[in-house]
Amino acid sequence: MKKVFMSVSEKETKEIASEFSKKLKKNDIIALKGELGAGKSVFVKGVCRGLGIDENRVKSPTFTLLNVYENDETVYHMDLYRISDLDELYYLGFEEFSNSGGITLIEWADKIYEILPENTICITIEIINHDKRKIIIEKGE
Repeated sequence: MKKVFMSVSEKETKEIASEFSKKLKKNDIIALKGELGAGKSVFVKGVCRGLGIDENRVKSPTFTLLNVYENDETVYHMDLYRISDLDELYYLGFEEFSNSGGITLIEWADKIYEILPENTICITIEIINHDKRKIIIEKGE
């Protein structure tokens, strides 16, 4: 499965993400890829909003590596921008997330793509220009 969306604003990116969130189920892992400023955190805010979590609570965990948001769903939000090696990830208990009953969103997932499960949903956000983004959603098998 591969879907491509074009977004011309943060608001539109959040709307695409919110709609996408309606198809998520427990234990889904979403790998977000894209260069700095592409809109990965904006997409996460939209997913959380779609899951009934106040998007104002959603902050990129760049320095803490992991934030947990809870409502009707539990969302694990990871940001691996500053991760130096996989040991840090294992220290967080990464392998437990896939069976936790929650939904895991991973920014900078390209750093660990080789260890992600085959059924990981990959979101690639490409910067077209200052406002325009191409959002590619692919589901592994």
